Amino acid sequence: MKKLLLLATLFFIISCQENEKTQTIKIKNQYSLDLPESLSLATNLNNEASLQYQNVFDDLYVIVIDESKQEINSYMEDNTDFPPNLNGYTQLLKSGLQTSVTNPIFSETEKKQINGLKSHQISLSGKVDDYEIYYEFAHVEGKNHYYQVFVWTSLEKKDKLSPKMTKIINSFKELKSRGK
Repeated sequence: MKKLLLLATLFFIISCQENEKTQTIKIKNQYSLDLPESLSLATNLNNEASLQYQNVFDDLYVIVIDESKQEINSYMEDNTDFPPNLNGYTQLLKSGLQTSVTNPIFSETEKKQINGLKSHQISLSGKVDDYEIYYEFAHVEGKNHYYQVFVWTSLEKKDKLSPKMTKIINSFKELKSRGK
């Protein structure tokens, strides 16, 4: 009887997690991201982020940084050895992460499409301020912008939250441009 009750409870918990309701967040009529309803608006995760959401109890955080392709490409041409394209953008950002994360371990860069947009998806584990962190992120090339979609948690929650993190990243959509 105890085994049956345990199995029923386990099934209920798993089915609730898989069917967690989402909210579509639209930013500046420029892009959207589908987030679990358990995440709430944050303002202190990254000063440059146009989207910031968190659930401190589940230890899950999401930000999106959007940057002008024209400005970034011009910067790369003038100041770096990186090519002014998505490959160069990814190399530039990875080099920055290597200096801000202690003992960084990067996955191979996966070149994918997210809702018709070219992206580079990477995972990273390492230490930030003595905390072991696990990141999943994508660099996405839109029509006029590059986007950094970052989702992170503690390293100990990696296995539990990785499917949810990937789902968030893959929900990214660039909205129809308003002539810009």
